Amino acid sequence: KAIRRQRQMCIRDRDTTTLRKSDKVFYYYLLVKAKMLVPDIPALPDKSDLALSHFAEQKDSSRLCQLYFFLGRIYAGRYAFLRANAFYNQAEKFAGQNIRMLFAIKVGEAYIYRFKMMHGMEKECLERALDIACELKDSTLRAEAMHELAELRISEKNYIKARNRLHRALELVPPQKNWPKLNIIKILPEFI
Repeated sequence: KAIRRQRQMCIRDRDTTTLRKSDKVFYYYLLVKAKMLVPDIPALPDKSDLALSHFAEQKDSSRLCQLYFFLGRIYAGRYAFLRANAFYNQAEKFAGQNIRMLFAIKVGEAYIYRFKMMHGMEKECLERALDIACELKDSTLRAEAMHELAELRISEKNYIKARNRLHRALELVPPQKNWPKLNIIKILPEFI
């Protein structure tokens, strides 16, 4: 815990006055990513606008996509769903051929729609995510999409379809990648 606190202080207390503009922008980009990964980091300065402007000037669509995605995750975690959705929409515009990022965006959007009980929109996003996972031939992503679709079915109180999705998700997870199985196994007994 002390090491984590020390890292947080190191991230927060960096003097950026001596950094070149491009280094400063990248530092701000990393701050946003740190906020997304560790939401409880206190009082990180929000300089994402500077980073977004710089990446737009540089026509760096990859970094723009990532930064918008990070911001979407941050705001979704704060239950600021309108802002989160706006950031996800921007991320999607810059995703280009990065369909793995598009998968993550669609799952993020689905979370927002689940919370807002907009099941039709959630289903649309998750089915698109499943299509992407199938296109990539990535069984772990397919299992994740199936798991999310099962969560949708649970919120709709359609437990038979939820159970079927969860069983299918378990079948898809490769033996060496058991992390998604843990989430699936936690809720599966409720439906057997």
